[in-house]
Amino acid sequence: MPSGEESPHQNRPENSAYKQQRIRAWQLILRERWVIGAFMLFGVLFLGTGAGIFAASTTAKEYKVQYDGVGTSPAILADCGISTTNEDKTCTVTISVKDKMEAPVYVYYQLDNFYQSHRRYVASLSPSQLMGSNVQGDSLCSPLKKNGDQWLNPCGLIANSMFNDVFTVSAAPAPFDATAPAAYMRETGIAWPNDIDRFSQPDGFVKKSCGGTASCASCLGAGYTDCGVATDADGKRWAYYYPNDATTQYLHETYPKVVSPLEGVTNEHFMVWMRTAALPTFRKLYGIIDSDIPGGWDVQFDINANFLVANFNGKKSIVLASSVGVGGFNGALGIAYLVIGGVLLLVGLLLLAKVLLKPRPLGFAALHQD
Repeated sequence: MPSGEESPHQNRPENSAYKQQRIRAWQLILRERWVIGAFMLFGVLFLGTGAGIFAASTTAKEYKVQYDGVGTSPAILADCGISTTNEDKTCTVTISVKDKMEAPVYVYYQLDNFYQSHRRYVASLSPSQLMGSNVQGDSLCSPLKKNGDQWLNPCGLIANSMFNDVFTVSAAPAPFDATAPAAYMRETGIAWPNDIDRFSQPDGFVKKSCGGTASCASCLGAGYTDCGVATDADGKRWAYYYPNDATTQYLHETYPKVVSPLEGVTNEHFMVWMRTAALPTFRKLYGIIDSDIPGGWDVQFDINANFLVANFNGKKSIVLASSVGVGGFNGALGIAYLVIGGVLLLVGLLLLAKVLLKPRPLGFAALHQD
């Protein structure tokens, strides 16, 4: 070989079973009886599961009343329909429960034709701000960062389009107590546990139980001249302070009917709203009734209507729903299992017919090794 030229075998891999790809291998060859059996077995399993889910789902009770928007009955629309945002119109809606609903009974609000999944809507929020940062003008909040000359905290489209109708149970079967209606439907425990860790009050927020102290400043001390006092659900007085309050509009100022200044972004109704829905028709949990509702009884809700749906041709409904082992009524899940099971079983039967009517011998490829 002339000097300077490479040997044609210079880069040849080592002559071993691994490097020359001569390692013994095993390949599964599925016989027709195993393929047909697998299709039919899974078909039967899916059909049985689907039938069980659908049957269980139909036992869940659900009652819904639409109280505003397109298609609302004229009588209810006259009482509950609003034409401006934050109208605070008061009306009463009665839900007639025909069959017994076992606790827990869930109270939902349903919106139709509201696209929370819109690309720009979903992206319009500041995670760092929701976690307590006092960042102002966060670019992530575009196109909604300010209200006039005040910065919004939290900013963004999601936080500032929150559902703010207020539901209060005003009549219901025992153990409802008209002197303490809030005790019948709780509005805590409605947010997902992992959502709770995503929200914190702004850095610098202070609250302190002030009892009979005359003013918030005397309760919190020097330097808190622009603080305030609020009463919690138990009737306890608290002094609170928000930083930069003169230049910032906080959540409790945007939604004073729904959000207490003692909670701010840790309000669970707000957390539920911030978990955006995938479809334009959706329900979100408003409250939970921890007692059974007997059949033949009415549950009456007083509603303070503030959330306008006329501007997007939407609908608002209030829903009472009970739960079973597979959740609430969800016919789609059971039907999906039934359809998939039926397809698998049909394919299995077609393959069986092919084997019985026109069989074909299974061939094995001979393996050769030099």
